[in-house]
Amino acid sequence: MLSLPLPVDAHAPSHARRAVRELLDGEAGCVAAAVLVTSELVTNAVLDREWDGREVLELRVTWGDAVLRIELADGGHRQRLPSLSMRSPGGQGIRILATLSKRWGFVAEGCTMWSEVACTRVAERTTT
Repeated sequence: MLSLPLPVDAHAPSHARRAVRELLDGEAGCVAAAVLVTSELVTNAVLDREWDGREVLELRVTWGDAVLRIELADGGHRQRLPSLSMRSPGGQGIRILATLSKRWGFVAEGCTMWSEVACTRVAERTTT
């Protein structure tokens, strides 16, 4: 499990990617997808709204049943899911998130975006 506070700045995505890579060291089956999903979640949060420099993002990564759940809370409030429309400006990160995730969504209060990426831990793969 990982729980990592991130300052809201241009370095937040790289700090988050590094932490997820370190957590998944040896979990080759899902590292690339998990790192990319993490990067998109953090980058979208940093770019999504104005920040005053005091806010902190909270990255949480937990193992589930054959999935890695990646959550990013930004303390904001979102009324609906971002659009996946090809006509909307931007939104490439959300399309990447949707493509790489088994499931994804958000919790409106506190604005926690989450993704579940298919991933089986090495220890689980080698015991069967």
